Amino acid sequence: MSGLSAVIPSGCSIPAAPSPVVNVSGAGMDVWDVTVSWAGVDGATAYDVQDPGYEAQFNGVTDTYYYIGQRGPGEYPYRVRAKNDCGTSGWADTSLTLPPP
Repeated sequence: MSGLSAVIPSGCSIPAAPSPVVNVSGAGMDVWDVTVSWAGVDGATAYDVQDPGYEAQFNGVTDTYYYIGQRGPGEYPYRVRAKNDCGTSGWADTSLTLPPP
């Protein structure tokens, strides 16, 4: 079916994508505590956080951070998007590389 498109109600605005950063604590140990955080986006009512390395997605996060958990050495990509009743932003990507102890 071609020609179909989403209709956004008048006065409705899809939020912009957030700018995520990865926060790490416990450096120099065998594992680190990893949190992804971002500044709140105007008009957003919730956020989705994706941890592709673990094939996990956390939907409807209402804070501006998400505790991912403990991770060992390796490379980890993360993605965050904002959403509201009008729609969902595109994904914003960030990544983290944890060195061996």
